[in-house]
Amino acid sequence: MLHQSIDRIFFLTFVLAIPAALALIILTEPIVSVLFERGAFREGDRIGTAMALSGFAFGLPFAAIARVQMQLYFAHERVRLPLLSIAFSIILIVGLVQLPFFSQNTLGLALSFTIGQILLCVDQQVGLYSLNGWIANRAFWVKFFKVIMTSGLVVLALFVANKNFGSNLIIEQVAFTRWVGLGIFCASGFGLYAVMIYFLD
Repeated sequence: MLHQSIDRIFFLTFVLAIPAALALIILTEPIVSVLFERGAFREGDRIGTAMALSGFAFGLPFAAIARVQMQLYFAHERVRLPLLSIAFSIILIVGLVQLPFFSQNTLGLALSFTIGQILLCVDQQVGLYSLNGWIANRAFWVKFFKVIMTSGLVVLALFVANKNFGSNLIIEQVAFTRWVGLGIFCASGFGLYAVMIYFLD
């Protein structure tokens, strides 16, 4: 029963985090432009912020899973490993930002955080087996690959739509029109993903 609950929690986390991360990567410039590009916030600022958002988006699924893992440790009243993992993650991030690639652009800074989240996630996952004996079974991996496949198809659709219509959200026009356009992008992607997940489950 415990393992089934853990399976469900991890699966729901992947269902939400993976498509969200991929959509952020694909639509990063339109999102940043609609939210911020006005006044003193110009094209160069948009590009730099979009690069940072892309870097953080890569780490979103790992950050979400790490959060779930922490809750499992807290439920067992075991906090030592999560705290040590966080400390190692911070040390890694601090070390990475000393390197030229990670310190000289917004993408590198964001990726250093993402790599830190990956380390945190891996460290905690290694300890989970000894904590409660949980390990992903075949049924879990089948569902996981369905999420990956579905997310990939939705991302392909968003990529094509962004390629053809995304520039309309970046050019100067009435703010309300841009907000509506971005809302249509997001709602369409979410709706397509929900339908495909329903039929593939």
